[in-house]
Amino acid sequence: MQKRLDKFIKGFDDDSIDHVYERMCTGRKIFVNPIVPTSQMRIEKWMEKHKGGENTFGEATEFKTLRGEYVRSKSEKILADYFFTNQIPYQYEPRFELDDYRSKYPDFVLYNVRKRKTIYWEHLGKVDDASYVIRNMSKLMDYEKNGLILGDNLIVTMETLERPLDIRIVEEKVRLFLV
Repeated sequence: MQKRLDKFIKGFDDDSIDHVYERMCTGRKIFVNPIVPTSQMRIEKWMEKHKGGENTFGEATEFKTLRGEYVRSKSEKILADYFFTNQIPYQYEPRFELDDYRSKYPDFVLYNVRKRKTIYWEHLGKVDDASYVIRNMSKLMDYEKNGLILGDNLIVTMETLERPLDIRIVEEKVRLFLV
């Protein structure tokens, strides 16, 4: 019996009900209001709620992502392009308001579609610079104090000049937290 259940669960498509609606022609969709929002509907609502490009400190203009937005570093481009090509909904530099009404701007906010969970991603690109580390450790403490817990709803990647961003670590963190 357990083997049959395992086989069923392994072959079950979580999005099968979504496909019924999504495969309808536009004319039919007008007359159908899904009882449960489809994944695409949830993603669109999430994207509206989590606006990107909110950081007003200096415009990112050098690195253009596959999605067509500009980011501040080559590593942020690598991350954004990885999220985009793997169909992980994300926004770049959203506003995160702290309890004391200050705003922080994490590098990314992502949506785990399967778990319907929002996750923030901070990339620390200069951890060989002491003043940069001190500033960012303070930011991480602010995040923690305001409900973003490392390893739960906050992911951090790091690099130095001698140890660049490791895409294998990115892939592992995406596998653990986002798929």
